[in-house]
Amino acid sequence: MYVLSLLLQLVVGPTVSDNDMAMTPVMMLMLLLMMEMMMMMMMMVMMMMMMLMMMMMMMMLLMMMMMMMIMMMMMMMMMMMMMMMMMMMMMMMMMTMTMIMMMMMIMMMMMMMMMMMMMMMMMMMMMMMMMMMMILVVVRRRKRRRRRRRTRGK
Repeated sequence: MYVLSLLLQLVVGPTVSDNDMAMTPVMMLMLLLMMEMMMMMMMMVMMMMMMLMMMMMMMMLLMMMMMMMIMMMMMMMMMMMMMMMMMMMMMMMMMTMTMIMMMMMIMMMMMMMMMMMMMMMMMMMMMMMMMMMMILVVVRRRKRRRRRRRTRGK
């Protein structure tokens, strides 16, 4: 993180002369915090994935496919967030505070949209799982009935 701060200082150094676009130390700190948060989140996601993998080993292929889909979505989310953070950094170097606020609003909207999409996907997955389970149960019942009939016939 120290190295990152140094790099930031190097990049931001020239802009400090203009008061309007100056990057204050507080802003720098905020950026660093954001970066750290991102790192933490990445770590958390990785841990979650490991757990999912472990669970998948015990489960069946179908479940695996579903989990993979969800994980892909998660990765996409993370990538998008990273991209947005980078964009924010770039903008902070160039724009006034009003512009930054606008960007923040837009990003929040986008994030909300993404979350909604994720929720929808999850719901779909759950529905699929339920359907599969139902089908399996029905098939099992049918098989049992057939067996009984055969035994009676004999």
